[in-house]
Amino acid sequence: AHGHPNIIRLRGIFFSESEQEQEEKPRKACQVLLMELCKGSLYSRVQSQGTYGESEALDVMSGVFSALAHVHRRGIVHRDVKPENFLLHSSAPGASLKMVDFGLARRFEPGKAMSTKAGTAYYVAPQVLQGAYDEKCDVWSAGVIAYILLCGFPPFSGDSDSEIFQKVRMGCFAFPRPEWDHVTREAKEVVVQMLKLQPARRPSAAKLLAKPWLQASGSPKSPLVGCNFIARLQDFQAHTKLKKVALTAVAQQLPDEDTAALQELFRSLDKNGDGVLSIQEVKEGLLSEGMRVPPALEDILQSVDSDGSGTLDYTEFVAAMIDDDIYAQRDICKAAFRTFDLDGDGKITQAEFDKVLSGTSPANGIRNMIMEADIDGDGCLDFEEFYTILSPKSKQQKIGKSRVLLGREAHTAVPASSGARRMEPGGICG
Repeated sequence: AHGHPNIIRLRGIFFSESEQEQEEKPRKACQVLLMELCKGSLYSRVQSQGTYGESEALDVMSGVFSALAHVHRRGIVHRDVKPENFLLHSSAPGASLKMVDFGLARRFEPGKAMSTKAGTAYYVAPQVLQGAYDEKCDVWSAGVIAYILLCGFPPFSGDSDSEIFQKVRMGCFAFPRPEWDHVTREAKEVVVQMLKLQPARRPSAAKLLAKPWLQASGSPKSPLVGCNFIARLQDFQAHTKLKKVALTAVAQQLPDEDTAALQELFRSLDKNGDGVLSIQEVKEGLLSEGMRVPPALEDILQSVDSDGSGTLDYTEFVAAMIDDDIYAQRDICKAAFRTFDLDGDGKITQAEFDKVLSGTSPANGIRNMIMEADIDGDGCLDFEEFYTILSPKSKQQKIGKSRVLLGREAHTAVPASSGARRMEPGGICG
């Protein structure tokens, strides 16, 4: 689920055998996940800033809803949505929001309730406390975040967890004065809908993105879709399977600074803000610039859609659009290489490819991919062979079977109990 601009990116997976070496009895190797570096957090920003202006809160919540819509569409519920679990790419204003910590996340089946009680006191949904809930528990938690951003304190507070839980179960809250006097009616309506007591009356994250308040967000001014947009997609379509896989790995390693322009373009095309591009959204983007829509657009996009979801996620988009001079950097390529070289021995084996690709390619397909670049014929890829595939010099170079590579250029809650507000008469009950 990490192919999204508002979800933390996985840089690599490693297996530590240090424990095995220190124990007489063999133990299972420890799996280590290396994530992208983030230098700020929503939690710290809330603590230092107190309240957010409505436009700033709107931008934050757009990222929260987009990330949730993305994971929910893929059948994953987070179950611990709170400010601590949203990092910021940097401490600068307007830095990209990144959802993190999927330790309590799990797959869900539509119509089948979950029962494990998980979450954090201020943000937990009433159905989680009852032991029968669905993915909309995340929407409730996001509603609590929105409430805090807009006024500086939580909708449900107390001197103990049990007191907080009692108020959560009731689902009654207020918009006290003067803290809420400056907040628009549209923003309050969205908060009320997210905190509906009955999940059936609570909108999904995807539907919240279509609300007028969210549509009024300070979305970036639409960058121009350049005349080489389709050409780049067609070039990616012509790449070998191995180069597509390698470019996708490179795209996961790139820092936001190297992809800022592509991120703006992606967001401008993503009209509904759900974090993926549909065929219709790409068509509309081309038409808005007066460009011709090629008859084979659907086939072209399907070739870029590496996970077969029917849409393009952010990582797939970057992999297809990235400039040669970026993906040819050796340090970036080495980082991408390490995502496949799980045991760190300097070679990528068929088994390692299969594990990273999660069995999405048949064994003979992976074997053929390796043969495309296996210059020394040892049945695996070292870094130089991997880099040759990505190097722009390889565009006219025959590799493997004389095949020409075509291309082109759980924490405590945020609010302290001392800062909590008591319930006021005339509150709202969801």
